[in-house]
Amino acid sequence: MISSTDLGKLALITWLDAKEIEYGWHTQDKIKKTGCPSILSVGWIADLTEKEVKISADVPLDKDDDEAGRSQSIPLGCVQDVTFWDGTYVWNI
Repeated sequence: MISSTDLGKLALITWLDAKEIEYGWHTQDKIKKTGCPSILSVGWIADLTEKEVKISADVPLDKDDDEAGRSQSIPLGCVQDVTFWDGTYVWNI
């Protein structure tokens, strides 16, 4: 799905996130009906480990600039789908 050759590519990642029910007591029915939401994240692939893909939504155009913004780590076990946008390779990875 994602490999080390994808570093620096712009990706649209659909992934399953955990969801906590609000505080307090809950019926079994409410607990059973609470599902994990599918999340859509967009960013340049900054790093890939055995367990996570790390993306950044804001990256510098200056190849000497090593900072990025709005970054997050997504567990690979939660990734449902990845779409790469061709022609959008940037960053100094």
